[in-house]
Amino acid sequence: MRRRLIVCLAVFLAAGVASLVSLIVASEARSQATSEPYSEVVDNAAEGRFEAPGWETREATTGSYGEDYSVAVPAEETQPARFKVNVPETGEYTVYARWPASDTHNVSTRFGVTTTSGVEWTEVDQQSNGGKWVKLGTYTLEAGDRWAVQVSRADYFRELVVADAIKVVEGAQEGPEGSLSIASTDEMTAAGSGGTGRKAYRRGRDFLGVKYRFEQCSGRGMDCSCLTKRAFAKWKKLPDDPRKQWTMRAGRKIAKSKIKAGDLLFFDEVRSVRGVDHVGIAAPGRDILHASTWCGKVCERPRKFVMDDFVGAKRILKPG
Repeated sequence: MRRRLIVCLAVFLAAGVASLVSLIVASEARSQATSEPYSEVVDNAAEGRFEAPGWETREATTGSYGEDYSVAVPAEETQPARFKVNVPETGEYTVYARWPASDTHNVSTRFGVTTTSGVEWTEVDQQSNGGKWVKLGTYTLEAGDRWAVQVSRADYFRELVVADAIKVVEGAQEGPEGSLSIASTDEMTAAGSGGTGRKAYRRGRDFLGVKYRFEQCSGRGMDCSCLTKRAFAKWKKLPDDPRKQWTMRAGRKIAKSKIKAGDLLFFDEVRSVRGVDHVGIAAPGRDILHASTWCGKVCERPRKFVMDDFVGAKRILKPG
């Protein structure tokens, strides 16, 4: 009898210990699960979480996410592609985007993230960084299931804009393995990008004939700094202001005798207190490519006609 009691007690204790261990393991598992930061990927094929009226779906290619991706020709008064995200609680989140790279894609595709203070826009170069998560930024997002990220097609340039996939991660993140930040795209300079000034010049010639429109930047009209901004966009992000392009840290000022194709040329046409008020791109053969009030459009002509107002030259990219 005594022996049976001892055996029963041993079995009871063993069962109790096993139950306790199970509870501890379950508790640790729950703790680990809840400690993982919120992360959500939304693909263009996600039913009910992506919409893109008027956009075209294309089969997967190198660098795309999932089985397909969406593209659209930029146009006026069109609807954006939108991604719906279920944010668990109001707070700080990092947003990434992904796309396949192609030289037919837009170098200034605009992503808008809806934050607690409104939509914040970021431009990305979709001719580069295909197949990588590119960090758009860290934002304060409001809790709820809503259309939080959009891709605009309200641009008048010819290259395709792409909506493929976005990723939202809780907190300020450096990014998943293989990801890039916008800074790593923006800071491509002559020393490390492999781009050349001559390529930027050739890119600028794509806009020949576009009408001059002061403080506009579209395929229907542009001013001088819009042209240089667009021409250099694949290699360097320039501000849309000739004076800021002249004073920004990137690049170096060069002597008139050293000017080569792809260098930026700066002028003070109206002799204003602002100093620099016009910018163009040095072309081969002592010509200049610029959005000109005299031409009334983007044109290329001999530099000698504008050099009376010349202020200086700057080399942003390595000459070709």
